[in-house]
Amino acid sequence: MSKTRIVELVLAVFIAVALWAYVINVVNPPTEVTLRNIPVDLTGQEVMNYNKLAIVGEGDYTVDVVLSGARKDIAGVTADDVSATADLSSMKLGQNYIDVDVKSRRDTLSVADVRSPRIQVYVEELVVVDKPLNINYSAAGEGYEPTILSYTSDVIAVSGARSIVEKVAEVRIDLDVTDLAIDSPRTETLSGIPLDANGNLVELVKLDDQIRVSAVIYAVKTVNLNVRIVGSPGYSATVRGNDFPTAVSIKGAARRLETLDSIDTEIINIDGIISDHSYTLEPILPAGVYLSDNNADLSGTITLVNVGKNSFTYGMDKLVLRNIPADCEVNLLTEGDISVTATSTLEIIQNVTENDIVPGVDLSMLEPGTYSLPIESVYGSGEINYEFVPSYVDVEIVSTLEEPDDGSGEGGENGEGSAEEDAQD
Repeated sequence: MSKTRIVELVLAVFIAVALWAYVINVVNPPTEVTLRNIPVDLTGQEVMNYNKLAIVGEGDYTVDVVLSGARKDIAGVTADDVSATADLSSMKLGQNYIDVDVKSRRDTLSVADVRSPRIQVYVEELVVVDKPLNINYSAAGEGYEPTILSYTSDVIAVSGARSIVEKVAEVRIDLDVTDLAIDSPRTETLSGIPLDANGNLVELVKLDDQIRVSAVIYAVKTVNLNVRIVGSPGYSATVRGNDFPTAVSIKGAARRLETLDSIDTEIINIDGIISDHSYTLEPILPAGVYLSDNNADLSGTITLVNVGKNSFTYGMDKLVLRNIPADCEVNLLTEGDISVTATSTLEIIQNVTENDIVPGVDLSMLEPGTYSLPIESVYGSGEINYEFVPSYVDVEIVSTLEEPDDGSGEGGENGEGSAEEDAQD
């Protein structure tokens, strides 16, 4: 290529650059730029809260904004050069559509378009509900255990849209045991974590309070557990046994635990029980001593021998005379009361009444005379054993028929008449 040709090419490039610079810096034609996902700042939420309303969802709304201006002014524009706001103060329950107010922070640029100019907001009732509190902490070293001495409340207020607050099953507080010292209590102010029934974080709710927790690390010791049982089962039943634990783990300051070898429980009164019965033990703990978290279920069952008794007393007038011989009457010669003890399974005996055990004697196949007869239950059942005291009664069976005349004249009207006639003769 000739030297002349090279000079022409260089000159052409220089002229092109010069023309481009002239257009950009002198003519400066208008142009547009699109800024995407500009966050919308929500205002007026204080008014919503005053009206007991809350938005549902994360509240993260965005719009796309088109800015127009001279090319040199458009160059380098960012999302910080525009603002987008939406006023929630006029919200109502249910679905709402709110205008988004978009402004340019540069005087040389204007908003050409907003996509979309309205956002959809769903509004529910704002509620405040107390949720149960759960303090979570990890284990300490061997032979030691973290202990919560006190905390400000068993519940914590959770506020937000009703449908979201209803998802919260509990509020968890995580206590870092590495911050605790042995035998030296420490108090901290901790924030809660709202969780659903599956242990997942529930967002978009507010916890109205923090919780002050006082905690310490204590030594752990296993001692004997004395289960105190008083009373007697009902229906004269006897105790077969129980499966209560015989030891319990306690915790406290090491010097306090040194003097303890056993712990008593609150008294268990079994008076009147008529079936196997389960009880939860309540250990009586000295001041400064607590139950260890390592204890198994402190409960057990008292089992009974499945035999019971029931007793009743009857007057002799209640004795039933069964199968009295024809043309006879009966005189009861035994006096006093009749007592009866019925024995059966506990299921049966607890339903037996005095009307179920009527004492009686059987007079069938007997002739006039005096007898000692066994007392039996009129409504006897093979499932129940009876013991009567006295076990026998004396009875006299007397015929009610007149004796026939044998002609001897003794003691009869005919006899008396014959004597008078003899006297007259």
